[in-house]
Amino acid sequence: MNTTASGSELICPLCGKNNRCAVTRGAPVEACWCRDTPIAASALAAVPTEMIGKACLCPACAQTKGDSPID
Repeated sequence: MNTTASGSELICPLCGKNNRCAVTRGAPVEACWCRDTPIAASALAAVPTEMIGKACLCPACAQTKGDSPID
């Protein structure tokens, strides 16, 4: 994941909402929600190729199959 925030890396590539990534806000990786949340393999597989390694999923999308976030 790119650690310099310019805008697009703050947005979940699946739903377009804020991904709540602590690293892009300048916090240590240990402070990020993803350290304690299981991320569905199917959600990772749904990330568009051009966004892999550039933007994190949001917590809701990370827990889905990548097609319908849990609200």
